Amino acid sequence: MYVYIEYVIIDNLVITALIALASYSVLRVKLSKKRIAAASILGTIVAIFYPFMRFRFAFLLLIRVALAAILSFILFYKKSKLIKSAIVFLLVTATVGGLIFMVGFVISGDAVTALINPIAQFPIGLIFIIPLSIYFPIKKLTISIAKSRQKKEFNYAFEISVFDKTLSGTAFLDSGNMLFDDQSGLAVVVASERLCLKILSPQQIVKLAQGNEKQICTSARFITVNTIAGTNKLLLIKPQKFKLYTADKQNIIKDIMLALSFKNLGDNTDILLSPLVL
Repeated sequence: MYVYIEYVIIDNLVITALIALASYSVLRVKLSKKRIAAASILGTIVAIFYPFMRFRFAFLLLIRVALAAILSFILFYKKSKLIKSAIVFLLVTATVGGLIFMVGFVISGDAVTALINPIAQFPIGLIFIIPLSIYFPIKKLTISIAKSRQKKEFNYAFEISVFDKTLSGTAFLDSGNMLFDDQSGLAVVVASERLCLKILSPQQIVKLAQGNEKQICTSARFITVNTIAGTNKLLLIKPQKFKLYTADKQNIIKDIMLALSFKNLGDNTDILLSPLVL
């Protein structure tokens, strides 16, 4: 029987990575590609040299236990409870090993042969690589398309006039934005940092930095908003006109307030709409 080093490398890299992926899934923690790669490489290095180790059984068993502990540490440190994660990792490893043994036994019909001889004359890791190389790109593409469609459903074109400037862009309907002006009682839409830099002139930005927002607009004032991301300070002003396009229909909304945010609101999003506006 010949055991090719390429088979050992491919099998251990792929199977260790699969065990790590399955363990992350069972524990419901966010996977880390870097950790999986590091654990797979380390496990493979040990697997290459393990057949050449001439130690007593107890010492070889100690090496395996130490390797399992190190791999668990690499995969789950600061992501999940280590002892619980190590137990899950070992159980998943035992399950995968049992499945491989079962396949070998079904093919050979002999338990000893299933334990000693390879299942096939090529790396068993290739059996997993082929479907995974198809599955992950398709999954990523599917999620990307779904997110794009979902986002389009909540995107609206807009046109806003403020400080004698007319600007257009994309507004995103944020169901969590229930912000309204406690003085006027009007709903508030939030402008992104990118749009703010177009609305405000360099001179106005300097006045804001000096705390002279009243010199920009007599009705301008700062409000503080608490969000999941933290506390955000917004400059509240009244736009001259706000047009929102829905289903090829132009809606002119006058009773609205504009909050200038100096934070990024997301890719291709200029304004966060409030459901109160619609």
